[in-house]
Amino acid sequence: MAVGLATQLACTAELGTNSGGGEGTPPGSGVGASLVGSGDGDGDQGPSVGRPFAANPNGLPDQPSPGYVRRLTHVEYDNTIADLLGDTSEPSTGFESDLAQDGFTNNAAGQNVSPTLAEQYMVAAETISENATGDLNALLGCDPLLVGEQVCAQQFIATFGRRAFRRPLSAEEGARMNQLFQTAREDFDFEVSVQLVLQAFLQSPQFLYLLEPSDFAVEAGTIEPLDPWQLASRLSYFIIGSMPDELLMAAAESGEFSTPEAVGIQARRLLELPRARERIALFFTEWLRLRSIDRMEKDGAMFPDYNLNLAQQMRQQVELFATDVILDQNGTSTDLLTATHTFMTPELAPLYDVPSPNVASNQFERVELDPTRRAGLLTHVAMMANLAHTNQTDPVHRGKFVRGSLLCEAVPAPPVDAAIVPPVVSPDATTR
Repeated sequence: MAVGLATQLACTAELGTNSGGGEGTPPGSGVGASLVGSGDGDGDQGPSVGRPFAANPNGLPDQPSPGYVRRLTHVEYDNTIADLLGDTSEPSTGFESDLAQDGFTNNAAGQNVSPTLAEQYMVAAETISENATGDLNALLGCDPLLVGEQVCAQQFIATFGRRAFRRPLSAEEGARMNQLFQTAREDFDFEVSVQLVLQAFLQSPQFLYLLEPSDFAVEAGTIEPLDPWQLASRLSYFIIGSMPDELLMAAAESGEFSTPEAVGIQARRLLELPRARERIALFFTEWLRLRSIDRMEKDGAMFPDYNLNLAQQMRQQVELFATDVILDQNGTSTDLLTATHTFMTPELAPLYDVPSPNVASNQFERVELDPTRRAGLLTHVAMMANLAHTNQTDPVHRGKFVRGSLLCEAVPAPPVDAAIVPPVVSPDATTR
């Protein structure tokens, strides 16, 4: 019964509710009211999950459109749980993998919620809520023995809900959560009742998604400004991959987000946080298709020293280089492609034909490279090795990567009447 109460409330929560108490998205109006999306779980996306809409997709009169909807990635989910409750157990480790769309896991077009993932969210919420109530008074911010259970629960729902939903709760949302607590308290003790409220929050679409409800009456192509809370979430998840911190939420609440200059101040502050480095590193890992480097295979006879640890160091080297250029050197896109320094480990040094740095195994040290041989991202061994065969280079896929990922051009299909006659290979010719 305990699980059913929390799950039922979470899965029937309306997507479109905002802090002004606006109407929610009705069942069947595009995104739907449950956590489960319209795909079939194998990566095929339904037409409504995570898409921005300029008008009501079903043409229903007098009903709000879902607007923009994007699910938190698993990395964002773990970061948010850590910042919200101090739980650093990374619960998404047991989730089915995020689907990368065009290389990126935060691409809304690829973010379905299968029945399996919905169940994993439920199980995670149960575990997280049990761990969170280990020190109940610290979690609640009040002592139910002093102020009364109902008063303490109401205070907690308002304060925790503001952080979990990344905006103040509407009157309706607060009433539903308080009703859940009261119903649960009829059958369970105070601690379990609080756990059920936590589970409802953590399974709610308002927590699991970035929601920006839209007015269906707005003409297609019209730009709708974000409210301060939506802008705070956009900025925070973009830069640090987690929920807005208290300073950012206070700025949203006070109306400080009224000017681009104020937004710039918050953006620069967030860039100083450690998570900003992690976020930039993740971007380059996904953009450069280095997520797959752990599965890269090489010919053991040609590369006897190759192993998984070396592959992971290749990826870390690119991440360190990129974050250094952007954050530490205040560099530009040109610097990313032309800088002649990198970060080296004793294991990577032989691949670059440079002296081994005087650091321990798996540790990185900044080094300068020969500018006539190496410059920028594209000459890092992670790129060269990942865009190659097991025993030879692969100019075709390297060229396709440059055209697709760097120049953002789709490689067209060959002509239907194309007839390619491969040239006679000369043993003296290079691969090029």
